[in-house]
Amino acid sequence: MEIGVLLKATRAYRTLTPLMVMLVSVAFAGKLNMGIAALMLANILIYSGASIHNAVRDNDFRMPHYSGKVSTALFIAAIAISFSDKIMLAAALLWIALGFFYNTLSRKILFGDSAVISVTHFAIPSMSASLMAGASIKSSVPLAAFFMLIGFLITQTKNLKDRESDKKRDYATLATRFSSGTKMTKALLTASFVAMMSSYFIFGLSANYIFYSAALAVILFFSLSKISKNEEGIALMLTRMALLVFMLSLILEKTSDFMVISAALAMCYIYIVVISAGRMRDMAAGAK
Repeated sequence: MEIGVLLKATRAYRTLTPLMVMLVSVAFAGKLNMGIAALMLANILIYSGASIHNAVRDNDFRMPHYSGKVSTALFIAAIAISFSDKIMLAAALLWIALGFFYNTLSRKILFGDSAVISVTHFAIPSMSASLMAGASIKSSVPLAAFFMLIGFLITQTKNLKDRESDKKRDYATLATRFSSGTKMTKALLTASFVAMMSSYFIFGLSANYIFYSAALAVILFFSLSKISKNEEGIALMLTRMALLVFMLSLILEKTSDFMVISAALAMCYIYIVVISAGRMRDMAAGAK
């Protein structure tokens, strides 16, 4: 029972976004290697450790008394793995440092949380994976910056779902600071989708990407509709799904590597079929 609570508190499924970002970077730069697999493992361990720490602090679950030790052990394991590569070590240390900043100060600053997430979940995974796959700094920076922009714009959506709890904790978000916060969030969400669709021109993709863009447009329509109906939880799941569809499309456009494509398809399956379907059932049951 306690193990189940710990596993739930890790919220490990949220690492699917940075892991997919890494796969996109690999697709642009080269082939998947053991170093990048280790980078992915380090990311999962660090995120899980931070999530357990947050769960204890926020009383999200009835956590076991040894949860703090588990969190620390996960951080130590991630650092130990990261010593095998200086790029990985730098990424791990940045993830840990920015993670603590996110949970202490950034939530009190307007756009602070989105700025940190855009770095931890998008820029760092992209930059570190590109460099470890053999890409140059010159080619790695634009891709990381592009992902960072999309991350900053799209992560505003998560604050709609937690509006009431964020108000109680005095977190600074568009939803808690402005009466028109929902409209502003919808505008930024739309901008993030426009940026994703513009990849066709930015990266010179094939005509097939037009079909992926059409899928993104459909998801955007339903996301905005759900926000208008105050169904922010579903809207958040749809935006996360859109990110995975977007990144999968880039991978299919940029590589034929079986391992990269297989890993990307597996991550999409885990989120769309297993996690999202399960959460939808839970929401439906809660509404009855």
